[in-house]
Amino acid sequence: FLRAVVGEIKGKTTWGRTFLVPAGDVYGISLACFGLLTGPDICVAKYLTKKMKETDVFYDIGANYGFYGMLAQELAVRGEIHLFEPVPQLTAYLRKNFSVPRKNEKIFLNEVAISDTSGRSVFYESYSTAASGNSTLREDVSREHEGAFRPVQVDNITLDEYVKTHSYPTIIKMDIEGAEGKALAGARDALARWHPAIVMEVWFAPLNNEEHIHAVKILYGLGYKSFSLKADGELQEFPDLDRYIAEPQKDSATFNGNFVFQ
Repeated sequence: FLRAVVGEIKGKTTWGRTFLVPAGDVYGISLACFGLLTGPDICVAKYLTKKMKETDVFYDIGANYGFYGMLAQELAVRGEIHLFEPVPQLTAYLRKNFSVPRKNEKIFLNEVAISDTSGRSVFYESYSTAASGNSTLREDVSREHEGAFRPVQVDNITLDEYVKTHSYPTIIKMDIEGAEGKALAGARDALARWHPAIVMEVWFAPLNNEEHIHAVKILYGLGYKSFSLKADGELQEFPDLDRYIAEPQKDSATFNGNFVFQ
């Protein structure tokens, strides 16, 4: 049904900022209906609202329609916003939603995937099947849901390469559907030098989460500590996250969650 819907929806964030999304994508419809991202992302929005300063440089890796970029516009008013989204249809909406710059605003729209190499790679996009937020660099993840993804060629770059010509991040939000390990492997130098705060989605077992375990271990090796997000956006230290997510938890209500590393 959703793939038969055409046109656009104009939505408003909970603070009144207007944006456009396509009428045929479940993630866009949800954002337009509620004015924010739902579920665990509510805690992320609260955390960023408390954490982000006027001068922060915010990297949104897996920007989708730009909700977190729009939030950063309200908070990092003298900083920078860097959005990374490899799906052309989604970056087209990012251009629409950030087409009118504000005074002194610095926004960088990057139609690339963040990975452990720079160049070209196969990307498995799910925008074509009306669920844009599931797109991934992971072929094995795409095989688990036959017919839900379409392979396309995209540009990719490492964060270590990107920061050579751009401001280093102070806060990173990363939600790239299982490719977090690849992204962090290509960011070791930048993270070791600048130590930005990182908000990252993490998958729990029994999901195919080896890359997330790898990602957490990379951050631990760089001196980061892991924190869970409380309902009000405050942090609670959560040690040994790599071990916790490796085994199914009986008390786990979901198979993924957002954690903060700093």
